[in-house]
Amino acid sequence: MIPLSLPYKNSLSIPGIASLIIKNDQVIWNKNYGFRDVELQLPVEDSTLFAVCSISKTFIGTAVMQLWENGLIELDNNINDYLPSGFSVVNPFFPNDSITVKMLLTHSSSIADYWVELEEFFGSCGDSPLRLDSTLIQYFTPGGIYYSLSNFNNTHPGQSCYYSNPGSCLLALIIENLTGQSFDEYTRDNIFTSLSMNSSSWFLQGLDTSQIAVPYIVASPGCHKGNAFYPITQLRTNKFELSNYISAYLNGGKYNNNRILDSTTVSLMLSDQLGFSTTEGYLQGLIWYRDSQYGADTWGHSGKWSGYETQMLLNKNENWGIVFFLNKRLYDYAGFISTLYSLVDYANLYGNIYANTPKVDKGYARIGIDNVLFRTTFSNIYDHQFNAHLIYSNSDGIILDSVLLYDDGIHGDSLSNDGIYGGYIPPQQTNDFYSLGVSTIDNQTNKYFNTPDICKFTTIPLLIDSLPIGTANNYRYTFKPFLKNAGTSLTIENIIIKLTSNDPWVTLIFPEGGRGCPNLLPGDIKGVVQPFVVTYDSATFPGPGYFNLTFNISSNGWDYWQIDTTISITGISDAEPLPIYYTLDQNFPNPFNPVTTIKYQIPHRSNVSLKIYDIIGNEVADLINEEQEVGFYNIDFDASKFSSGVYFYRIQAGSFVQTRKMILLK
Repeated sequence: MIPLSLPYKNSLSIPGIASLIIKNDQVIWNKNYGFRDVELQLPVEDSTLFAVCSISKTFIGTAVMQLWENGLIELDNNINDYLPSGFSVVNPFFPNDSITVKMLLTHSSSIADYWVELEEFFGSCGDSPLRLDSTLIQYFTPGGIYYSLSNFNNTHPGQSCYYSNPGSCLLALIIENLTGQSFDEYTRDNIFTSLSMNSSSWFLQGLDTSQIAVPYIVASPGCHKGNAFYPITQLRTNKFELSNYISAYLNGGKYNNNRILDSTTVSLMLSDQLGFSTTEGYLQGLIWYRDSQYGADTWGHSGKWSGYETQMLLNKNENWGIVFFLNKRLYDYAGFISTLYSLVDYANLYGNIYANTPKVDKGYARIGIDNVLFRTTFSNIYDHQFNAHLIYSNSDGIILDSVLLYDDGIHGDSLSNDGIYGGYIPPQQTNDFYSLGVSTIDNQTNKYFNTPDICKFTTIPLLIDSLPIGTANNYRYTFKPFLKNAGTSLTIENIIIKLTSNDPWVTLIFPEGGRGCPNLLPGDIKGVVQPFVVTYDSATFPGPGYFNLTFNISSNGWDYWQIDTTISITGISDAEPLPIYYTLDQNFPNPFNPVTTIKYQIPHRSNVSLKIYDIIGNEVADLINEEQEVGFYNIDFDASKFSSGVYFYRIQAGSFVQTRKMILLK
């Protein structure tokens, strides 16, 4: 099984983490990190309660759909049919347009969202003294204390998707009006009890606050807050009780023989309801949404509130669910997403038969000559018999063929029955980047599982066209590789060159992380902007001097090319350093009469053109037009035959072009 760890001490300085993965009704990952209360050094435990923030809204959606199943509400009806008598909600920009229940469930109601203001006006330390119903009435009724035109978007209801916290709160009020119960009471009687969510609560009253993760804002602890709009953010629960809720959705609305929704209702909620992606790139279901970065079949809801960051995900096809709680609101979101990627990968792979040590014997294969050997072992925790195929595709994603993988000792797979499987991809006939995936069929369960894009190789030849060498002080040499795309069809993109050496006299290569190179069209020759610097030990450096260098070159994050070369530096140590940039210096003297010197340098053998133009752009002199080697150059321009005035000199060397101004004064 793939290793997984969630480091507690990291650059995000997170006080505490609670994480859980369930799959096939079993817990496959359960880890807590850090502290629910840093000051008191109280650790995060399985029972620690977190405010789950906007995950709370999915319970609003669940409750609405329960009423829908019981015939108490219709999704396409105007919400004013279900709000308390005398209270109605109308977008003042479009007073004749209906706002429907479904629009609230899909954030397409045109009701605006000003969460900062909602927290400021309606939030408080401790449970809010404000009531949900009266606060909403004052918020949506013209002349109300909190009413404003800015509470609405200037778009037709149903036309666009804009996330709306107040809109979701209206659904909770509808539930109260139709059932005669508070939202808190209804969800406890009809959801929490059925799911054994006995510690979960919308309010602080009755809870042991020492069991609640303290919210941290930046590095400071905050208070446990309440809000008049409590149904949209204020649920406090622990990861196991929330996993019961996820289990119900994974099992078609049922948990431990207690049904909270019909399976068809669950399928409806976890399906695209708008026919277009939201501004965040989501597919919007009924409150739930699908974020494609976690996979095409993964639905969920995130939460962000003062001092908390939460995520709930589920995948019905692979039958897993993830709970991830932090007691700090993050503003560097990349680390949070990266960790979720790891959790999702772990959940997807767990229990499946999949390739877990894939590799190819070469990243670059010559067209029509080289086959490519693929080898891998497999994760197979249930030890089922299986068949495995290697599937290879071109850069357009078109599957070209598949190869059966063997563990028989005669397909490049090492020894028979040693757990290493192998197969050969025959020589390819086209310059391309090829992507490899592995599919398996479990012979016991007949389950098909595919892990795409686990290896790549290319048939595009990439060469080091030249390698200018320079010297620096303190026993250092500089190397500036110029690469050539010797292919005929595709651009090599996002190139990173890494330089290594096994020579014992090499003490440091800078930078260790490599250098970037511009994209290379077919036939292009381009070099790194800054050179590599190799520091050596003069006491052990052999004479005549040389370096054994290895250039590992990647494109779009995949290592393809390895170029080994031995560089002799005999005679270079006493020479002037070679240039590493294209430059065109200002002429000297300037102004001049009648002779001036123009200096330039080229770090790569190039066709060089150096011309003089008058002030209106006419070419008046052609000083250089030839191929020149790497080096520093200067040329004198004699303007004896020219009249005083402003002139321009322009160099073109390869792709480098620069123009400077000079003044002739007689």
